[in-house]
Amino acid sequence: MDAILEKMIALGLDRFGDNVLRANTSRREAVIRYRIAKFDAKIAALQESCTLDAWKKWCATDAAKGLCDIKVLPEDLQLVNLNVRTEESVLLPEGNPRRWQFTYSNTQRTADPPELLGNIPLHLTGTILLNYRVESNP
Repeated sequence: MDAILEKMIALGLDRFGDNVLRANTSRREAVIRYRIAKFDAKIAALQESCTLDAWKKWCATDAAKGLCDIKVLPEDLQLVNLNVRTEESVLLPEGNPRRWQFTYSNTQRTADPPELLGNIPLHLTGTILLNYRVESNP
């Protein structure tokens, strides 16, 4: 029980809701929030890693035989979307714990980093959909 109380105090939950009456609203605000540092750079690195992995796997198939070089990404390889979610349920300021998820598309490049209640490592999984066009010569 001491470990649980210690964790709650470390998260600031002993003061959770202290400002409710002062704000004259029923909205609660968390005392401590954690933000993901360098979020855009981390997502760009994740996208690059997923793109390289997907390209290598596709080039190794029979359908791609002779069409691609496993070591070089083509310039016209386009991101359609990247779907990402956490393996863990996280506590967001809005309430109930749930998996945090987001999608990047080729028209939308940035997402706001989440504010989390709790300083925990996140493990991301997801799928990537890429578009590559090859013109065949008759």
